[in-house]
Amino acid sequence: MMKMSFVGEGLGLAMRSMIFTVVLGFLENLIDCTLHLYTSQVYDDISVAARKVMHYLQ
Repeated sequence: MMKMSFVGEGLGLAMRSMIFTVVLGFLENLIDCTLHLYTSQVYDDISVAARKVMHYLQ
């Protein structure tokens, strides 16, 4: 009986660490995507501003 509960606890721990890993991976991907979108948006804004400045200078 004691051995069975030990195995159950081990499985529970494994499941918890697996879920934790999945959640962390998901969050990491989410942050990466958000940063990528944000930086590309900023880059677009900068290039548009630069084009406007160049047009104004000509």
